[in-house]
Amino acid sequence: MIEKTLKPPWGEDRQGSNRHTKQQPSNRWRRANQRRNRIHYRTANLRWDAIHKLTTELTREDGTVVVEDLNVAGMLKNRRLARVVADAGFGEIRRHLAYKTSGQVARST
Repeated sequence: MIEKTLKPPWGEDRQGSNRHTKQQPSNRWRRANQRRNRIHYRTANLRWDAIHKLTTELTREDGTVVVEDLNVAGMLKNRRLARVVADAGFGEIRRHLAYKTSGQVARST
């Protein structure tokens, strides 16, 4: 149901000068940073949209939604599962289900 999201292969945002040399970033670096930020923004929006559609479909079609408690901290320690589990957004899915089932006929347990 959830489509695979885009994952940028490089690190986090950096702004301003290099702390060690006080050198300002070049225009080429700024353009590359803008491209990367666009990809991060698109990835976040795709993830939010997929979670929203999934939870909406679950609450409309099913009368009762049962959410299992998972040991997410333990799953994140497993190097094979860590990226997939972190991308899944279990907490966000639970939060969406909680507020969508509160005003409808469906229940969340």
